[in-house]
Amino acid sequence: MIRQGTTQIAKGPNSLIYQQQALLGAIVKHIKGFIRLKIALDALHRALPDATPEEIEAYDDECAICRLSLLA
Repeated sequence: MIRQGTTQIAKGPNSLIYQQQALLGAIVKHIKGFIRLKIALDALHRALPDATPEEIEAYDDECAICRLSLLA
């Protein structure tokens, strides 16, 4: 092992395998997170459909958050 600063860097085939496993684990974790995000967004879009122009006009054509026109 080579000591670099306060960390130890392992050299050899075992460290390469460990690094590959860590990289693969990180990639899988990000893919799972992306899939969960897509599922949540799809559920949100199904639960809250886009408003029709008539519904927007019924609420004075104004965003409740920023007070801008919604049909601009």
